[in-house]
Amino acid sequence: MISSHDLELLIEVCERVVLIDQGHVVADGSPREIMGDQELMEAHGLEKPHSLLPHRNPHHSA
Repeated sequence: MISSHDLELLIEVCERVVLIDQGHVVADGSPREIMGDQELMEAHGLEKPHSLLPHRNPHHSA
């Protein structure tokens, strides 16, 4: 069991996460499913981890 606010670490090492807010379980499931839900994360004062944000392709000049 790991308790952490390091969301990137949790994505890398955990198969399951339980999101607890104010002492109540609000979500239980895979890290990518739970932490990838922007609305859920923001509703509980968290940000979606950077590794789950879409990446933009840099523009290349020809």
